[in-house]
Amino acid sequence: KEGFTTALEVPNTTNSCTYTYQSLASGTTYYLRVIVKDRAGNTLPSTAVSATTKKPLTERELAMNIGKYVDYTPVRGRFASEKQYNGYGYQNFSTITRLKWRIFEVDKKNNKLILISDTAANTDFVLDGSNGYNNGVLLLNNACKAMYSNDSLGATGRSLNIDDIEAYSTYPGATLLEITSSGRSYPNIFEKEKTGAPYGKYGTELDLSEQYEYITGTSSGNSLFKVKLTEYTFTMSTGTMNSQIYVDLFSSSTVAWLASRCTGYGDYWADFRMFYVSDDTVDTNCLYESYIRQRQQL
Repeated sequence: KEGFTTALEVPNTTNSCTYTYQSLASGTTYYLRVIVKDRAGNTLPSTAVSATTKKPLTERELAMNIGKYVDYTPVRGRFASEKQYNGYGYQNFSTITRLKWRIFEVDKKNNKLILISDTAANTDFVLDGSNGYNNGVLLLNNACKAMYSNDSLGATGRSLNIDDIEAYSTYPGATLLEITSSGRSYPNIFEKEKTGAPYGKYGTELDLSEQYEYITGTSSGNSLFKVKLTEYTFTMSTGTMNSQIYVDLFSSSTVAWLASRCTGYGDYWADFRMFYVSDDTVDTNCLYESYIRQRQQL
């Protein structure tokens, strides 16, 4: 009737009802109204209201928004980290109530713009020892999720990681050299890493920026120990990044952890590190060191 199609009909057991519209066309205006019917069959329609569905952003519109600032208010705001996971001590973090974010990535598949904050978190986040290395990635991502998400906007916060920076960098990154040795000890997550082989066989589960459960402790022994060099340092500039926009997006005036592990080694040691960024520089910090009995360059 009058161009309207009945979407839902319910008995008046309550004074309200909800209905989720599905399969609507994008960029289209729909008119909606409610019709009340009494037991005698008399009807009373409400005044129609209109709503227009969003039109997907074109590739050009997506690209034009890179680097723009938006205001963003997270609705969560607290995260607690314990010594058994960070290796340092109990820490309680609170978010600032409002952030200015910049659009830094285009997700063409899902037609979304992804944001990065223009400032680091306003509280120190300390990682130390084997458990800091074991759980740094998960702790950082969980902290950001707890402090900077907004469910009403469908927005979930996560930590910046080395993959984000490398995606927009022209810097060659680490030269993946490998050593074989008899290692004395290593953080337990090392067994799961694709760049670590404490028994001579590389793990298959985790990349440098992946972790899905908390892991604690270390293992030791004289088994065949392989490790790939993944740590490196570089200064972000227009010479090492694709544009000044990305230098500005990723740089921080304060030291900020990146949610990515990495490993290094020397003649008699291997160490386990986390990436960080400060003053346009991507660098690493050693959390746990293992002395090795012998070293063979491959």
